[in-house]
Amino acid sequence: MTKNKSFYLFFFLLYLFMTIGSFVQVLYFQETGHLGNFGISYGAMAISGAVMQLSFRWISALKTKLLLNIALILYGMSMTLRLLSYSVSASILSGVIGGLSATTILIIVRLQLMDFASNHENSNKIISSRFIVVQLAEVLGTILGGVMIGRTTNNVNNIQIAIIVVAALVILLILFPKKITVKVHSERKLKIFTGNKHLIKIVLSSLMFGLLVSLVAPLIPAIFNGMLHKIDLVTALTTASTVLALIGSIVIGRTNIANKAYRFLVITMLAMGVLFIVGSHFAALMILIILLYSFANPVYFQLKEVFEYNVIQKYNIDKIEMIAVSQTAFLIGDSIGTPIAGWFMSAWPLSNAMLAYGAINFVFMIIFMTLWQKNKIL
Repeated sequence: MTKNKSFYLFFFLLYLFMTIGSFVQVLYFQETGHLGNFGISYGAMAISGAVMQLSFRWISALKTKLLLNIALILYGMSMTLRLLSYSVSASILSGVIGGLSATTILIIVRLQLMDFASNHENSNKIISSRFIVVQLAEVLGTILGGVMIGRTTNNVNNIQIAIIVVAALVILLILFPKKITVKVHSERKLKIFTGNKHLIKIVLSSLMFGLLVSLVAPLIPAIFNGMLHKIDLVTALTTASTVLALIGSIVIGRTNIANKAYRFLVITMLAMGVLFIVGSHFAALMILIILLYSFANPVYFQLKEVFEYNVIQKYNIDKIEMIAVSQTAFLIGDSIGTPIAGWFMSAWPLSNAMLAYGAINFVFMIIFMTLWQKNKIL
């Protein structure tokens, strides 16, 4: 990591600002009475991100640094559009621009880390390191987001200022890193429907993990806020959830776990299924269940990417092709989950949503095992 400290610093600041933005935005939509529009915006973001994955090779002829700078500027603009929480069209536009730009940034980051991993003796550790950086940024970002909002409930003006400041900080990230070593252009024509059975399995797996993440994670501040209605407590619990996610990332990053990605993905889905179904019957346990989920949630990102990297290595699949199909499927699942969860939270008790999420984990665990059990991918 020390060799690439400029890139890791950029990556940390990027996720720090994204975390602050996500935290204050979901509360802003909730406090202004338009949480449904947040779900719509999030869905539009995920769908446009999926489209970007499929069309990325047409813009990848640009120099990587230039492409990254354009994406950062557009992402900052998309954040400011969310100030218009009352407008469905503005929410959709914000999501579309945010999805196109964030996906471009994500592709560049993943390819850069894969480039680092290919020159490192412990490649799984490098792939996992991304999530440790992400979780560190999310811990600090949640705390800073709470501080920027202030102590009072319904402090919409403070949230608006926070969104503008964070958007400006994202745009300022164009100042570094000075050097990006990876080239995003691929001479190979991207073919999503190749009939490659391993890519098809990756599509189905990523779709499921996108759903598992988006049904809960983006709405954690809103879940706590709906139960407690106190910004201080919401900030404290959301911070606790990010700290637990950080601890989870560090634990997962240990070699003996990262090298057994398939096994621990299955165990996590089983554990979450049991916890959410049991927790749905006991209101007093709901906060504890969400915190336990936060600890386990990095599995759906971290071990998913380690698993995919192992598939790339074993079956000699093109990296850009793998990232394209994986992220497209993940973002499609992502686009479906949060709007459904946002609607469900508005229309039904939280206990019903928890019961449904537990059942979904069981179903997806069975499908995932059916897809990969015979391939002996760690």
